[in-house]
Amino acid sequence: GLLFMASTVGAVRSAVRVTLGGAVDVAALAAMINRVYKVGEKGIITDSDERPFRRMTPEDVQTLLDGGSLLLVRPHDELDDPAAVLGCIKVDLRISQQGVIAGERVGEWGCLAVAEAAQGRGLARILVAAAEKQLLDAGCTIAELELLAPSKWKQAHKERLRSWYQRLGYVLKVPGDYEASTTRLPQGTLLLDRFELASESDFTIYRRRIMVAEHAASGTGSSLDW
Repeated sequence: GLLFMASTVGAVRSAVRVTLGGAVDVAALAAMINRVYKVGEKGIITDSDERPFRRMTPEDVQTLLDGGSLLLVRPHDELDDPAAVLGCIKVDLRISQQGVIAGERVGEWGCLAVAEAAQGRGLARILVAAAEKQLLDAGCTIAELELLAPSKWKQAHKERLRSWYQRLGYVLKVPGDYEASTTRLPQGTLLLDRFELASESDFTIYRRRIMVAEHAASGTGSSLDW
């Protein structure tokens, strides 16, 4: 269903809407996600003829859609066009609550991807806001994300992401303690039984408290300026 309407700020102001699922070309969306992630994970996850890196298969995308876990952003006047999806983000309410204090609940978002031609328009921020609202509406008080980055060298895309997450208000899971918020994974580790690490990497968790007040304007049919 429709979550909210937003206006992106740029040379061309184009209204977009974020929906939970909806009409989508599953194969095309999976291909877009994979193109974006090939850039983002370059040098971190093995991508070769023998082991090609595909972040999402069409089956993965369909499973997320069927489970009500995938948010899509598209032009507001093309809601019924399966090819009009500009980006996506997934939400996960099933993550472990171990160590979470009473009265709190943690939800996670990830698989954030914006089509190459639509990047630089603020759509990623819109998708994150939508994911946080989805988590908030499900009773979560804390939003969580995971960042995979090389342990022994700096990958420019990952460092830009880290800085962007921090500007959004995300902090280490254990505030001020990188080591306690991070799991170090050796080269060759197989993630999700599919993705082989090409380099020793740090798997770091960031969190942000989400509150009703900051998302109050995100109700159905409301307008946001980004």
